[in-house]
Amino acid sequence: MSEKVSGYLLLVVGLTIMIVAVINIFMVFTNKTKPFSVFNISSSSSLNINDIISQLQKNNPTASPSASNNTIAPPKIDILPPEVLNQTLNLSTHFFLMSFILGFGYKLANLGVQLIRPINVKLKSHLLEVMNNSTQEVINAPITQSSPPISSQPLQPVQPLQPPQI
Repeated sequence: MSEKVSGYLLLVVGLTIMIVAVINIFMVFTNKTKPFSVFNISSSSSLNINDIISQLQKNNPTASPSASNNTIAPPKIDILPPEVLNQTLNLSTHFFLMSFILGFGYKLANLGVQLIRPINVKLKSHLLEVMNNSTQEVINAPITQSSPPISSQPLQPVQPLQPPQI
């Protein structure tokens, strides 16, 4: 009886963990709560077009130094703003963590179900007796030759071949 109590306990705990994880993921993706703040990338480390252009001009041997001095610097444009990058990374991390917790709850609930479910082994005694009787009949039956010989003539010895003489 103790297995059933612990089975029901594991089932309830596993289902509770799974429900809380699903509700948490739903609340985060509907923007009702914020995800865990794991990443916080500042704006100074973001990629912008000016950095890329300056690196390309330094590495380009055909560009003349006078041409690069006369050009007007373009305004600073971020390719990927740090706020978007932070939000994407934090959402991904939150979803990964919640899916791990969801899997843990599933494993607990599955273990609980296995403890609750009774294991019944039913042997049909009549079927077992019939199988024993037929096995005894096969064992006690005389061995007979079931197939006739392939040929009724005795086998002849094979003469070795002589190599041709040249």
